[in-house]
Amino acid sequence: MKFLNRYFDDSISLTEYQQDCTRYENYLQSIKDHFDEETYRLIKSGFSHDCQVKKVTIEDRAKSDFRHCLTVTILLSSIENQYELTYQGVSYLSFDKAFDSELGFDDLLIDECILEEDVFVHELTFVGNIAWMIKSKEIHIRGTH
Repeated sequence: MKFLNRYFDDSISLTEYQQDCTRYENYLQSIKDHFDEETYRLIKSGFSHDCQVKKVTIEDRAKSDFRHCLTVTILLSSIENQYELTYQGVSYLSFDKAFDSELGFDDLLIDECILEEDVFVHELTFVGNIAWMIKSKEIHIRGTH
C-alpha cells in the first residue's frame, strides 16, 4: 500500500493515521476522472470496511488474436449491503496468504486503490493480515443491496 500502509503499525498515533487517510483522499480526488461515478463514491467512502467475501469468480476469455482477457468479480457483503467489484483486463492477481478454513477470509479491514501507468492497483487486507492485490485496466464497484 502506498498511502495506508501504516494501518497495522501500532507505533503511529491516530493523528498520523488520519493524515495518511487525508493524503489518500486527496490522491483519490486527483484521479477521480479515471473512475466511474459510483466506483469513485464507494472507494472514497471506505465502503468495504467489515465486508466479507461471499463469492469470487475468475473468467478467462481468449480473444481472436489468442491473447487472454481475465476478468475477476468479487461479491462482498456486510450486514446492511452487498457490493460487486469487477476488474476487467486483469494483469496480476495475488493472494498473499492462505485463508483460514473455518473463518474463510473473514472481515475486510482496509483497502487502497491507486493508478500506476494506466493500471489500477487495488489492495485489500483482511483479518489475519491476508492481503490480496489485483491489477487491472478497469475497476467497477456497484452496490447491489
